[in-house]
Amino acid sequence: MLTRQPFEVQDILKHSFDSFRLSNPLDKDQYKAVNAILHCRTAALGGHKDSCSCGFSRISYNSCRCRCCPKCGSMKRESWIEGRLCSILDVRHFHAVFTVAEELNKLALANKKVFFALLFKTVSETVKALAADRKLLGALPGMTAVLHTWGKTLVFHPHIHMIITGGGYSQMGWVAGKKKFFLPVRAMSRKFRGLFVSLLRKAFESGDIVY
Repeated sequence: MLTRQPFEVQDILKHSFDSFRLSNPLDKDQYKAVNAILHCRTAALGGHKDSCSCGFSRISYNSCRCRCCPKCGSMKRESWIEGRLCSILDVRHFHAVFTVAEELNKLALANKKVFFALLFKTVSETVKALAADRKLLGALPGMTAVLHTWGKTLVFHPHIHMIITGGGYSQMGWVAGKKKFFLPVRAMSRKFRGLFVSLLRKAFESGDIVY
């Protein structure tokens, strides 16, 4: 039987958010997420009547459906994970993390959509380019990438976690990678850095990035 935790994120926000925001400015997306969590399953979002043929009925308040909400987002997260598990190949996988310099944080916050899109594009192109090299693998690996916008200390720290298959498909079929990490880490770092800076510069020159 599921039991309610003594305290939820919503309880903490109700208690401390008003004082927290006085010394911690938030952008509109952060305010939107907090307001959604604060109002989730309360009268503020309206409700509906649940009825049973036995005559029992009750009023249930509506959910906010925000992906950041622990109540609503957790169901979507579990569904997403289940979908990924169904498509995983029965091969060895590797974990790689790609991040950017702290000096770019303000640029990322001011251009979230473009900046994060460039980050995803760069990590995928980096892995595909190196894996295509016959000296390293000569095949196309499978990849799953997830964006994290905060670190362990909950400060803004955009980075991407990537799960990569230990091998890939070529015209000759499946090509297995080495037992250790199948791509050289330093080569990945240099390729990622160079490509990201190049794409960021082009985005700035075309007006897609503002500062």
